[in-house]
Amino acid sequence: MKLQKGEKGEVDVGGFSVPEAGTSICQIMEGIDTFHKEETGVVNMMIPLKIDSVIEGPEDNVGQKPSDWICLKSREGSTPAGAERKLSAYLVNTDLMDKFVKRFGEDLDPLSDEFLGKLKLALTDKFIGIKHSRRKDNNGKDQFNVETIFPAGAKKAEAPKAEASGPADEDW
Repeated sequence: MKLQKGEKGEVDVGGFSVPEAGTSICQIMEGIDTFHKEETGVVNMMIPLKIDSVIEGPEDNVGQKPSDWICLKSREGSTPAGAERKLSAYLVNTDLMDKFVKRFGEDLDPLSDEFLGKLKLALTDKFIGIKHSRRKDNNGKDQFNVETIFPAGAKKAEAPKAEASGPADEDW
C-alpha cells in the first residue's frame, strides 16, 4: 500500500452507496465475499456493484457503488429460496449458468470453497441489468435492494422479464 499526500478537505474515498431507485446496468466489481456471523450461524454474500448506466431513474446514480447482499445460510442452517433464485439469476443473466451446472450439478453447496472461488472469478467484471429500490433496515437506515435481475444487453422493454441462458461450450 502506498500513502499519498494531499490537501485537507472533502475526499471521495470510493465507498459503497445507496443509489436512488431505478433500473440500471451494473458492473460486478472485484471483492465478492462471504461474511459469517458466528453467534447466529448466518452466512451472507456481498456482491459489490458499480452503476455503469441508467435505464430509468436519476443519472446521479451512475458511478455509485452499492452492494447486493444474499443470505446463503439462515439461522436454521438452510439456504433460503430467495438466495437460490438470486444466485441463479446472476448466473443465467451473465451467461454462466450452463458452465456452473456442468461443473457443480444442479444441486450444489453454495458455501463450498470451490463454488465460491469459481463464482468470484466468473462474476467479477461481468455486466448485469438490475431494477433496484431503497428500503429501510430495522434501524431506519437506507439499504440497497435488488428487485429484478436481467441481461445487461436487454432493451428497456425487455428488462424486467428477460430470462436468457447462454451457451455452455467453454470449459473451465
